[in-house]
Amino acid sequence: MDANRSIDRLKNVLVQDKEQNPVKIMGILKNDITKLLSNYMEVDGDDVDVNLLVNNNGSYDLVIKSVVRRVKVIQTFVG
Repeated sequence: MDANRSIDRLKNVLVQDKEQNPVKIMGILKNDITKLLSNYMEVDGDDVDVNLLVNNNGSYDLVIKSVVRRVKVIQTFVG
């Protein structure tokens, strides 16, 4: 009984840790994604919404929504 209870507690701690870590990095992640998007499109950081969702199996879903005002013209140089 005590071993099962300890295992359950450990599982709960691990799940809570996985849920809290994405919250800690969301600001950094949003800034990095906004900078990346702005290389290719006109976006405002206030219009970029980034969510990191934890799945039951421990993997993550990254969901990005943004208002794009204009897609920039990218010129490539082949040399």
